[in-house]
This record gives sequence, structure tokens and C-alpha cells, in this order.
Amino acid sequence: MKITGTIDAYLTDTPYRQEAFLAAMKNGSHSEAVGALNFSNTPGMEIVGWVRLGTATITVDVPDEDAIRLGYVETLKAKKAQVLADAQREVVKIEEKIQSLLAITNEVVTS
Repeated sequence: MKITGTIDAYLTDTPYRQEAFLAAMKNGSHSEAVGALNFSNTPGMEIVGWVRLGTATITVDVPDEDAIRLGYVETLKAKKAQVLADAQREVVKIEEKIQSLLAITNEVVTS
């Protein structure tokens, strides 16, 4: 199903986004320029340093509900894998500290 709506287009105060937008406009790469923008219908974004460029009309091909659900599942699986990897790295650091402390207590002192 296709959905279409209008939303405000902003250039943020992030230097790399500004540079990407200006370079894309200079090169005529409109898709890249649009990719450097943020879109929001939240009023008052100017107060956080965003510059409103105008209004965008966006059309999105929305997949069916099952595909959306599967997308969430894949995202959660990836997040789970990252959490497990981060935890394993932390476990290794802790184990190294334990082994280091145990090695200290097992040193032979000679005088």
C-alpha cells in the first residue's frame, strides 16, 4: 500500500549534515541532498538550531503487516546479538581482572 503525506523539511545544525547537503546540491545529487535532511512536523524545531527549508511530500510503499512484524523481529535479533557480544566482551574483561588478582596472590615472595 502506498501512503503519501506532507512534512516539514529541515537542515540540522550538525556540520557534517550541512556539508553533505550543500555538496549534494552543488553536484546536482538531489537524492543525496534529501538524504541529508531531517523531516518533522514537530513545531519549533528552529529553537534547537534546525533551519526549515520547506515542506516535503513523501510517498512510502508500506509493506503488509506480516512483513513489518518480521522486520521488527529481525531488528530485535540483531539487537540481541549485539547485547550478547557486548556482554561477552565485558565478561572477558572481568575474567582477566580476576585472573590478574589471583596471579598476584600466588606469587612466590623471595627475600
